[in-house]
Amino acid sequence: LMKMMLEQNPTAALLPIKDFPGRSLYLPVQVGIQAGRSAVFATAQTNRVGSQQKAFILTTIKDYAVGGIDGETLEAIESEESLIDGVKDEMEGSFEILQRSIAVHVHGDGSGSIGQIGTDDSATQLTLSNRYDAVNFFVGQTIQANPNKTGNSGTLRAGTGTVTKVGHDSGVITYTANGGFNPSASDYLYTEGDYDAKMKGLEGWNPETAPTGGDSFFSVDRSSHVTELSGHRFDASSFNPIDGINKGLAHASAFGCQPTVMVVNPMEMFAIKQDLGNKAIVDLAKSPNDPTVQFESVVFVQGNRKVKLVEDVNCPRGVVRGFKPEDGAIYARKKGFPRILSRDGNTMRAEASADAYQWRLGFYAQMGWKRPKNLLRIKIAYS
Repeated sequence: LMKMMLEQNPTAALLPIKDFPGRSLYLPVQVGIQAGRSAVFATAQTNRVGSQQKAFILTTIKDYAVGGIDGETLEAIESEESLIDGVKDEMEGSFEILQRSIAVHVHGDGSGSIGQIGTDDSATQLTLSNRYDAVNFFVGQTIQANPNKTGNSGTLRAGTGTVTKVGHDSGVITYTANGGFNPSASDYLYTEGDYDAKMKGLEGWNPETAPTGGDSFFSVDRSSHVTELSGHRFDASSFNPIDGINKGLAHASAFGCQPTVMVVNPMEMFAIKQDLGNKAIVDLAKSPNDPTVQFESVVFVQGNRKVKLVEDVNCPRGVVRGFKPEDGAIYARKKGFPRILSRDGNTMRAEASADAYQWRLGFYAQMGWKRPKNLLRIKIAYS
């Protein structure tokens, strides 16, 4: 399951997956170095203080995908080999839903939002403000809406919607309303149960808007040292993408931010490759979790460093994400991201009220960064 996830999710694949031990995980970050220095010895001695640190206190989030197969179908599969293949095919359907959740929210802010309504067309149809967010929706999905993206679960709209049709080119989502579901324009959309319950992804750790006073992110007020605790951000939307990326890297480098990997949406990658033409330097980026999982990258050079740009369909449009993989990790219980939840030893278990057998896939995990200062968010132009 993990290898399948890595192959389909470049950003998650480029981050090491480590064990999450204990109830909470402390990630200390140094924000100030030893300060006992002066041309005068007595002054250096007087001004000596220890290094300054902050500690993020990580807690896990949970994510589940539950599937099953009926008893007769199991009995109809006669040989052991066909049984394994039959169950594998069914289980991969559950896995696909779970890996899509991982793919979207490794880039997210933890709010769980998968899109915003541009126009509320009718009682059964809406148009997304960004049509490319349609990739986050699928037929049969149960959705909720909230005018507040995060921080106010009490304002969730009544009822739910069941998606019946997805217009990937138009951004139009058709649904059946349940329980008085009636979202409005500008509402944010969520898979049912996900509001403020997802992993703090790259947008959470390195947000577009720098943290201000009163920020509380895993118990840390990042406004005390914005770049050391929440990375760097650079608006390059007035330049063409290649110049914008180079200027963003130069800006970051001037402040000691040194990402080695970047990810970008396929639409932007297409434009970048076209503009570079035969000047493009192509290399491979390998997953630290499995070296057989590799992704083609376009190389940018900053100073004497190579920075590899990798395509990821789940990266939001108009955003280039830069990071140094060894600075962070996805911390997961038993390093299972994802895995079959079988604490009782049963890969499948009989359902209590049906002639069927159920499996449970999922994970308990959180993204964490020991050196957020090497995170970089570049805003680039797109059409």
